[in-house]
Amino acid sequence: MITQGIKRLKTKLKDGSEYEWEIGQPVEVFSNSSQKWRQGEVTSFEKSKDERSEEKYDLRVHYFSDSDLLTKVIPPNSDQIRPVRKVKQTQQPGTRYNWEVDTLVELWSKKKKRWMKAKITEVNKKESKEDKELNDSAEQGSGIAITESIYYTVEWRHSKSNGQCVTVSKKIPITCTHLRHCLETNTIVQTPSSTNDSTVSKKYDAFDLETLMTACNDLIHRSNEIINTVFNRKDYSKVDEIFDYGDENKLKSKQFECCKNPDDLARQMVQKLLAGSLRNLYPHIAIAGDEGAIDYTAYDIVSPRKQSFVQSFKIEDTFSFPTTLKSLNSYDITIWIGMSENTLCCIVSFFSSLCGSSHCFFLLICFVAKHEDPLDGEREFYCQHSGHSQVVTTSIGIAYKGTPIAAIVGRPFVKNKDHQITWGIVGVGVFGYDKTTYPFETRSQTSQIIAVPRSDVNELWKEYIKKSELGEGYTLLRTYGITGQFLLVLEGEATSIVFPLMHSTKYQTCAGEALFRSFGGHVTRPDQTYYDYSKRSPVFNRQGFVASIFEHDIHARMCHPEIDTEQVDLMLIGATGFTGKLATEYIVQKYAKHCDYKFAIAARQMDKLNQLKEDLSGIDEEAIHRLKTFVLDVMDHRAVEKTLPRAAVVISTIGPFAKYGEKLVHQATCLGTDYADISAEVIWTKRLNQQYDLNASRSESRIVHFCGMVSFPLDACAYIAVQYLREKCGVNPDNDIIDIEPFLKMEGVKFSGGTIDSWFFGLKEASKFDLNDSCQSNNSATDFLLTEGDPKPNTKQPEGSWPIWLSDYQAYGHVGLYSMIDRMVLLHTNCLLDYYYGTRARIHPTKWLTTSWLTAWLITLFVTVIAALSRFSLTRALIGATRSVFAKPGQGPTLEHMLKSKSEFRVIAKSQNMKKTVEVCFSAAGDVAYFHTAKFLVEHGLFMRRGGFLTPAGLAKDTVIKKLSKEKEFELKIKEL
Repeated sequence: MITQGIKRLKTKLKDGSEYEWEIGQPVEVFSNSSQKWRQGEVTSFEKSKDERSEEKYDLRVHYFSDSDLLTKVIPPNSDQIRPVRKVKQTQQPGTRYNWEVDTLVELWSKKKKRWMKAKITEVNKKESKEDKELNDSAEQGSGIAITESIYYTVEWRHSKSNGQCVTVSKKIPITCTHLRHCLETNTIVQTPSSTNDSTVSKKYDAFDLETLMTACNDLIHRSNEIINTVFNRKDYSKVDEIFDYGDENKLKSKQFECCKNPDDLARQMVQKLLAGSLRNLYPHIAIAGDEGAIDYTAYDIVSPRKQSFVQSFKIEDTFSFPTTLKSLNSYDITIWIGMSENTLCCIVSFFSSLCGSSHCFFLLICFVAKHEDPLDGEREFYCQHSGHSQVVTTSIGIAYKGTPIAAIVGRPFVKNKDHQITWGIVGVGVFGYDKTTYPFETRSQTSQIIAVPRSDVNELWKEYIKKSELGEGYTLLRTYGITGQFLLVLEGEATSIVFPLMHSTKYQTCAGEALFRSFGGHVTRPDQTYYDYSKRSPVFNRQGFVASIFEHDIHARMCHPEIDTEQVDLMLIGATGFTGKLATEYIVQKYAKHCDYKFAIAARQMDKLNQLKEDLSGIDEEAIHRLKTFVLDVMDHRAVEKTLPRAAVVISTIGPFAKYGEKLVHQATCLGTDYADISAEVIWTKRLNQQYDLNASRSESRIVHFCGMVSFPLDACAYIAVQYLREKCGVNPDNDIIDIEPFLKMEGVKFSGGTIDSWFFGLKEASKFDLNDSCQSNNSATDFLLTEGDPKPNTKQPEGSWPIWLSDYQAYGHVGLYSMIDRMVLLHTNCLLDYYYGTRARIHPTKWLTTSWLTAWLITLFVTVIAALSRFSLTRALIGATRSVFAKPGQGPTLEHMLKSKSEFRVIAKSQNMKKTVEVCFSAAGDVAYFHTAKFLVEHGLFMRRGGFLTPAGLAKDTVIKKLSKEKEFELKIKEL
């Protein structure tokens, strides 16, 4: 029970000292799941439910995880909560601000799990007499307003799945923790107004690039000091001087982290320093950091030294900054913060833990420098200076209207100096790099040294060289670190860069392109077009890039529009499996020849792929010829990393997905590649969602499971039924309760060995997952397994029942193998669609229909017994021992048997208040478990666009099912009962 009127709470801590907690007070909460301290805020006091506790009240705290805003009730004397000092620069959620109309704020999006830029359009200050007294007393005391009578009307831009942007308004109370001042923004901001908004343009005119560059230079200097200190194990008090922690315990904690994992610590500290400090200085500029949502605090923010541009960069007093760059519109500026690839840092961290000394740099580099690549004409450049690594960089790239115009790059490890900073401004020049004795201006342009990534790109390079005009006068220089490659060209170690991989990011290239532009060079796509670096542009450079400092005609010779010849629109992985063969056949029959898409199939063995193409050549030989093939072992991380960038969308039929699918999903979320599969493994899906949803949101990839028989048809039918109630019957889910009841009738369906394998492997996964973590007081744990972290409806969900006779269908309705999974998916869809079905929607477990009383009871008992026995390790092992009795992976029903099967998916949606009922029926002639599941998967793959972990209806709503219903094998009926 939340107490009213209590603003402060005195308590005794475990060390015996007294402490006073306040509502709205910033605190740090220890997260048991991540084993990290998280930033939070005390929101209220509650009466303690623990009768044995000496404390009468507990603290209710809101705090941030990696991807969500969470709530926790903690005793005030617990060692899992601690106060943090208040800092004027950062304004905590819940603080009463003097916000006015047009003030820019940030609103937490529960759906996208990130802060969205918004604007206050109205302030409603209707206060009751009691509220006024409470607010007056709060102002005299802690300064925290506890009234809920003041509301802000907030407006922001919302992007729909169809690509359209709409303006959304919402009233939010002043005490809402989902609203905050934009000084704490830590992701790329989404502005609520268009570029034509005159109020925004006027507000942010006359922005001075000179001031920004001066601040960035000071921050890069500090970041170099941090990296040097962390990796060289120097006196850590130097870092304390940078951040001014003023807390001995916090300093010791950082020292311990430094010894434990210097790589992660250095990256986190630098990212927080740069993003937090720049956001504090320039709250209206879009800032993107390659760590995504950066959870920084007041401790990570520093104020750059007050220096002039000439003093900061140590240049001649006669230097004059271009006046045209002193009056830029800040709305059009985007800052891209990047750090070098941490491959080196991970290796150094490992060697450092063994050697116990920073001298491991020298040992490691000597080892790498002696490595000779077997390819002719190639040499490997790792570090020209013994003792330090030149590939470690920190960069800030500044883009104006999508074009890089300035950059600062810091290298913490260089010869005979603590660090080095290279900077450049378009129209001014490039400064701070080491010129070699053989300047590139005098080097023969026919004898090129081309920097390429250290990854396995041999095949791509051979293909690219054949189609370009490079000739034979070149040498390949294989290096780590994209930003470092740009510096190698400036310093004469290389003449150009060709990056044929498709997973470079704008964090890595913005600063380098700005330096090249400042020098008169070029950084383009292979087709000689330029990338856009504006705030709403995609993070990934999907086509690779070519960079050179030569004249444009020389640069053009290096470019070729078909550098991505291996890239396809849709790649099917697991093509030689049972369902994979059906999906390949569907692609060949319907799409491979008659559309502009490029398709590819992948499997572990090339001979099986060739055999599959030969078997299907009778359908359409030309279509088979256009179908590309890739050899891919999904258990090989390097193979997955190499293959996935060559596809825009990946679909998979390889089960068990919990065993073979995780590397695919992980790499897809890192690359921004869309992914879909036909899994029905909810434990695995839940685990992936927890681990990679933030990655998927940052990279704008879409991950969709359940695209097969389970649970796509019922998911889509439920959406259509509710859509009909809302649009045709006038039902408002906010004022009504919608009851959704799914039914499934299948005749002649047999399961394949792969499906059975997934069942047995799912038992092992269940043993690793504690369902009690997701349990709520009014709902079973499994109902909302997929929606953890999002608000759950308060209505208790209907329970499953024993077999009952349904006169409307002249059949027995009973619980089936996937009944509970279907409900989980439908509940998750409702959440993804912002509760389109209503927050009080009641969704039943799917009832399977059969005319046999005996069959209904046997299946019900089987499902019930298996569910009970799977809770214990001994019985799970006994069940697993029976696997050899069933069909093996790759085996399944014959084509003749599948053609004789038929299925019906029905959903009945009822409005309790308006007494409206709608039935949607989707029927399929032929086997739906495999024959049509392959079609469902391919259609979802072709539909995919960009952002997060979704469900079939959460992605496509009714589009895919309506498209399929036009085929002769399917029929979709909607009727009002």
